[in-house]
Amino acid sequence: MIIQNAIMIVEDWPEVKFVKSSHVHDFRTHVFKDGTEVSVDGGYDYIKRAYPSEKSGYGTKWIEYNLDDAEPFNVIKGKLLWGTRGKDGKQPLKYVRFIDCESEHLQSILDYTGYGKGKELSKIQKDVIKSILYDRNRGCIPETIIHKSIRPVWIHRKTRCGVPLTKENSRTRWYNVTCRECLSKRNIDSDFE
Repeated sequence: MIIQNAIMIVEDWPEVKFVKSSHVHDFRTHVFKDGTEVSVDGGYDYIKRAYPSEKSGYGTKWIEYNLDDAEPFNVIKGKLLWGTRGKDGKQPLKYVRFIDCESEHLQSILDYTGYGKGKELSKIQKDVIKSILYDRNRGCIPETIIHKSIRPVWIHRKTRCGVPLTKENSRTRWYNVTCRECLSKRNIDSDFE
């Protein structure tokens, strides 16, 4: 069974863009800088591509990004796409990998209940989100973001990323820290240990 019918545009590597067909006869086209184009069609029923055979550009401009339910779960987790219109919901539709989304965004996707009849998250989408959050948070889906605070806390009163220190949102050890900014600064300063 097809889980995802998409291609990845690599023309501007390392920046990538995804073109996805979401339902039958959902014909999506991407035009490259040189005027050639590639199209995706078929949704979850069949996989079809349309491109000029003499200038296909496969491998240099675009690559297949399909997923099948026979794929290993880790492959699905790394490649599954999510359509987003930005935080305000007014941006053009853009596809991103679940694995590239922030933890707060993933939690919001899980918590949102207004998808409408027939548009709920699939089981595989829920499993991927939960697995990503589990990996990032060592076994727990956070209700609040946990920051790394400086020791001793009674003197410094600040966290690694600058968020005000509170008992509920900060830890002096790295255990259970979920703030991506704190984690990205982990090896920079030695005064935080």
